[in-house]
Amino acid sequence: MSNKEIISLAIDRLKFPLICGVVFIHNQLKGDISISGQSLSIPDASWYEAVINLFSYVIPCIAVPIFFIVSGYLFFKEGTFNEKLYLTKIKKRFWSLLIPYVLWNTLCLLIFIFVRIPALHGLFPNVSLEEVTLPKVLSGYWACEGNGFPFDFPLWYVRELILMVIISPLLYVVVKKMKVCFFIPIVICMFFSLCPKEFGFTLNACFFFSLGLYTRLFSHVIEYVERLNFIKYLYFLLIAADLYTVTLGLPVNYYIHLFVIFSGILTVFNYVFISVKKGKNGCLFKEEVFFIYASHGLFIAFLQKAVLKIMRPITEVEFLAIYFLVPILTIAISIGMYRCMKRVTPKVLSYWLEEDKIVYESFNSHTYIQRFRLY
Repeated sequence: MSNKEIISLAIDRLKFPLICGVVFIHNQLKGDISISGQSLSIPDASWYEAVINLFSYVIPCIAVPIFFIVSGYLFFKEGTFNEKLYLTKIKKRFWSLLIPYVLWNTLCLLIFIFVRIPALHGLFPNVSLEEVTLPKVLSGYWACEGNGFPFDFPLWYVRELILMVIISPLLYVVVKKMKVCFFIPIVICMFFSLCPKEFGFTLNACFFFSLGLYTRLFSHVIEYVERLNFIKYLYFLLIAADLYTVTLGLPVNYYIHLFVIFSGILTVFNYVFISVKKGKNGCLFKEEVFFIYASHGLFIAFLQKAVLKIMRPITEVEFLAIYFLVPILTIAISIGMYRCMKRVTPKVLSYWLEEDKIVYESFNSHTYIQRFRLY
C-alpha cells in the first residue's frame, strides 16, 4: 500500500472523531449560566471540573491542528507548485472556502438580527441587544479584534485557512528550501507566546498547515511516524499532567498543553497509519463533517440552555449527563439537517459546503476514489 493511499484512508478515518472533538471543545458546562433571567450555578466540585477539562480541553485539543495538517497536505497534494496551479487553486477555493464562509456567517448574522425583534426576544433572553452598527457587522465577518471570532465562531478555522491559501506560494518555496529548519523559530515563538494575530493570521495555523505541506513534500515522514510506537506512553503521561495542572490553574499548564498537542498528533497518526495498514478502514459520516463544523456553533448554546431548562439538574451527576448529552444531540441534529437538505434541496446545500472534490489516485492494482472536505 502506497503512502498516498495510507494517508487518504487515514484522513477519512479521522474526520468524524475530530469533528466530535471540536463540538466538545465548544460545550464547556462550567461557571454560571443564565436561563430565563435566572442564574443557574454549575457544580464546582474538583472531579466534575476535571471531567469537563479532560473532554473539552485536554483530549480534543489536537482536533483543529490535525485539520490544518490535513488541509496543508491536500492543498499541495500534487507535490509541486507553479503560477498556473496556484491560480487554479485560488479559483476553486473561492467557491469551496470563501462562499461557504460568507453564507454561514450571514446566516448567523440574520439569526442575531432575528432575535433582536422585541416580540421574539423573549425566546432568546440571553442574547445581547446592543446596538448593531455597520462597522460591527462588517468586522463580524472577519473579526480580527476582540475575541477574534467571526459571527459563526467555529469558522475562524476557515478564515485562517483562507489566509494560508493566499500565502501558499511563499510557504511552498520556504518549506521546500528550509525543510525542518523552517519550523524551529515558529516553535520557539509558540513556547514563548510570541504569536502575533494580525488580520486573522496566527503562527499556529501557519505551523500546522505547513506541517501538512512538509509531509506531502517529504513522504519519509510517514515511515518515521509509524516507528514512534513509544510516543503513546508519553502522550498518556502528558494527558495526566495537563489535566492536573489545568484543573489547579497552574501557569506551567501552557507548556505542558503544547507538548500534549504535539505528542497527541504523533500518537493519533501513528495509530491510524498502523490501523490502515492492517485493513481497519471503517469511516463514519464522512460527507457530513463540514456541515457539522459550520452549523453546530449556531445552536449548541441554545440547545445546552434548553436541556438545562427542561431537566433542571441539581447534582454533579445530572450536570455531567447533560454535558455528554448536548454534543450528541448537536451532532445528531446537524447530521439530520444535512441529510434532509441533501434529499430536498441538494443544489442549495452545495453552496453551504466546501465543494465536494473527487480525487482519483492511481495505485498499483486499482483506482482509488476519495472524497475530501475541510480543505
